[in-house]
Amino acid sequence: MNKLIQTLTLLCLLCTLSAGSTRAAEKKASVTGLSGPALAWWCFSNDGGAGLFSLDEMIAIAKEHEMAIDIPPHKYVETIQDAGVAVPCLVKEIPDLPPFVLSPGNPAEREQVTKALKDTIDHASKHDVPMVICFTGNKAVDLSFSRQFDNLVAAYRDLTAYAKSKQVRLVLECLNDNFFAGEGGAMKGHPGYFGTNPWVCLDLVEEVGEPEWFGLALDWYHLGVEDYAFGHGNSQDMSVFIEKAKDYIIHTHVAGVYADEKLMRGPLHLQGQKVDFPRIYQELGLEVPYTLEFPVYGGKGDAPAARESIAEAIKLME
Repeated sequence: MNKLIQTLTLLCLLCTLSAGSTRAAEKKASVTGLSGPALAWWCFSNDGGAGLFSLDEMIAIAKEHEMAIDIPPHKYVETIQDAGVAVPCLVKEIPDLPPFVLSPGNPAEREQVTKALKDTIDHASKHDVPMVICFTGNKAVDLSFSRQFDNLVAAYRDLTAYAKSKQVRLVLECLNDNFFAGEGGAMKGHPGYFGTNPWVCLDLVEEVGEPEWFGLALDWYHLGVEDYAFGHGNSQDMSVFIEKAKDYIIHTHVAGVYADEKLMRGPLHLQGQKVDFPRIYQELGLEVPYTLEFPVYGGKGDAPAARESIAEAIKLME
């Protein structure tokens, strides 16, 4: 009898270990497979500023690696989808301005931002794009911080209700405002942006109170270089924030974070990259989509380097 009990106990232990291994494997697959990846349009396309790939080439690369194409121009959404490639996010389009500058918390800009965002939500809804990225916009010079924050809460409550009625989720992106004049004097930050502190962005989505419809787009580069928040890619501090915010994180942008002012943002596989992405995603259970959003280390127009960086990033995130 004792021998039988010992045998049954051992079998139960083996089954438990096997089940745990299976769950771990399923969790890893869901984190890095079913939930991504996607290519950020602006980093890899000809007309996104990178000077790399045409629309047809972007589609071919996405299909080769079973990827989506994220934040493309609205005019290309139907063509991308007709080719069998998904589009997870759109961003509002305002002529002659980056999408993150104007603030719905600034009364002078709210009407213009609201119209652009609603137009984007409508376009996303029409084409079954599940998310629209949004921003706090820049600080209003004639408003206190608290007044602009309250205005943002009110504006995004209205916009979230509209997005919910269209079955589209809004994802708020925190940007860094540090300016790194690296090689060539390239702009490495977003001076004047209101939502540079990720804790402020978390407060905003909590105040709006619709976590299924208004959440965070976590961008590792912006978090990594924002000095007072984390300090040059400190993975441990990032983990603290993500542990607090993970119920509100809907989408993520992945880029290598470096301490070299000539390469603050880059591919995932170069020496000096500060963030252990697979560990953080898996340990914290971040089962959300991710987009590869980094410039190519070979420089503008270096297509072979771009293809290598994409392949290496996918391999690292598996």
